[in-house]
Amino acid sequence: MLTAPEIRDQLLDWVQSNAQFDAARVTEDSPLTGPDSVVDSLALVSLTLIIEELLGRPIDPDDFADMSRFSSVRSIVGAYFTDARR
Repeated sequence: MLTAPEIRDQLLDWVQSNAQFDAARVTEDSPLTGPDSVVDSLALVSLTLIIEELLGRPIDPDDFADMSRFSSVRSIVGAYFTDARR
């Protein structure tokens, strides 16, 4: 099982690979949703599949009601990969 920091690194690498601009400027706090998102909306669909793969289960559809869970790599790790959430 991967640790939260390892998951953060994998997610951040993916976001940097899919960034719409200079990947060097992407951090774990860069916005993934909204008008200033560093990735396009289609990339977010792929990102949810990666999250599910790392979780080993589907994301609860109710989670999509609170898009703040997906607002940055930091928020994804906090919402899904901290010890309390596993």
